[in-house]
Amino acid sequence: MTRGQIAAFLVRAFAYIDDGGGDLFIDDNGSIFESDIDKLGTAGVTVGCNPPANDRYCPTDNVRRDQMASFLARALDLDPIVPPPRETNCPVTGACSPMWPADAAGGRSREAWRSVVVKYWQAERVECVLDLIQVESSGNPQARNPSGGFLGLLQHSPSGWNTRAAAAGFEDGNGLAAHPYNGAANIAAGAWLADNSSPWWKPWPPTGHIASCQALGA
Repeated sequence: MTRGQIAAFLVRAFAYIDDGGGDLFIDDNGSIFESDIDKLGTAGVTVGCNPPANDRYCPTDNVRRDQMASFLARALDLDPIVPPPRETNCPVTGACSPMWPADAAGGRSREAWRSVVVKYWQAERVECVLDLIQVESSGNPQARNPSGGFLGLLQHSPSGWNTRAAAAGFEDGNGLAAHPYNGAANIAAGAWLADNSSPWWKPWPPTGHIASCQALGA
């Protein structure tokens, strides 16, 4: 169905009669739907097809699904759907993605996190990172530094968490980041941070005191 045809359909369905004096658009002269298009424009159901000028209606174009939705929303005077506000700081006050919830609190052994570290970190860094997790959090996914507020296994800063989680692939379709106390997300975000830092160990000062990290130059 073309945009001209949908103009005729809507004008009849909603009984629009005012054409605003006619000639609202410059590209419908001679169209059999010109009068309907002018009535649709006068009713505020269409605003044109070429923003920001919007002096054309594009009567011969096929009407798209999103355009049809806009036509009907205006014709029915529907209130716009506004997503509920969400906090952007998931670790402190906002909503985190239910796809990656917080892991249970409590320390884990060095080896408990090996498979996850192997999955996300470069191979030569694995032993260093496993030792680093023990130093930073004792393997507790819910570890929180009371002085700086740093969070989780690798002690991410609250202000940087959402960016790191999203970059590591831990953001859902609603734009919500994984919980920083989710072990896999915390480790993956750390790998992304390391790959984007120079040197890679810079975000974690304790690496300079860990033998397995010193072996890599830390």
